[in-house]
Amino acid sequence: MPLLDPFAPPMENELPWTSLFSSWACGLASRLNLAWLPEDFLAHNAIKIGDEIESPLKSYDPPSVGVARERPGEPPEQRPAWDVPAPRWSVPRIRGDHVEVHVHDRDQRWACHAAVVAFVTPTNKETLQQRRAFLARCAAHLYEGASLVVIDIITQYPVCIYNDLLSLLAAEDLPRLPSGTRLFAAVFRPVSRGDRRKVFDPDERLEMDVWLEPVTVGTALPTLPLRLIYDLYAPVEFEATYQEVLRGHRLL
Repeated sequence: MPLLDPFAPPMENELPWTSLFSSWACGLASRLNLAWLPEDFLAHNAIKIGDEIESPLKSYDPPSVGVARERPGEPPEQRPAWDVPAPRWSVPRIRGDHVEVHVHDRDQRWACHAAVVAFVTPTNKETLQQRRAFLARCAAHLYEGASLVVIDIITQYPVCIYNDLLSLLAAEDLPRLPSGTRLFAAVFRPVSRGDRRKVFDPDERLEMDVWLEPVTVGTALPTLPLRLIYDLYAPVEFEATYQEVLRGHRLL
């Protein structure tokens, strides 16, 4: 089934992008768990879309300083007086959406996620602040050592997230996508290369492997490699899982 434009009929009217991406992420996580991941790895979806009530961030009253709780049998803790200073500036901020699939290993060899699949959403591309928030999230995954797959099928905005991510990662030697290109699927794999027999290899190289596939409305979606650990991979089957979403919403 060729890729349909999510912002043009029939999908625009029958399958909102929020339903498309949430269903797609859930289906992809299930596909990885049932077909590809070893027993010691598990995938789950991580989805946050729309405005949420951020209760811990609410601020209505003048700031106060917390009081240490009393311990049974001990006198109350004495602390010097301290007032919260007024901030120098306040600037607008945003609530960022993310639609991701996280893969982690049950043996906790990784402190964080072993791998992440990130779906670009319309709000991730809408404004400069939103784009930078999405790119920062991608970079954080990579700097923690996670393998990262990014797919962008958002036709609404004439920006190229892939080129912006390369710039953020200071990957100046990698070729950029041509001007006007806005859709893509890519893999970024952090890797350390050297002599595995050595505890310390002075010639070890820290590198980033990159795979890039074109994505075009009207053509099939690619299958991309997702590194789990060392040289162990699982395929990310975008086309098969996309078709399952369309079938589940009676569009196929």
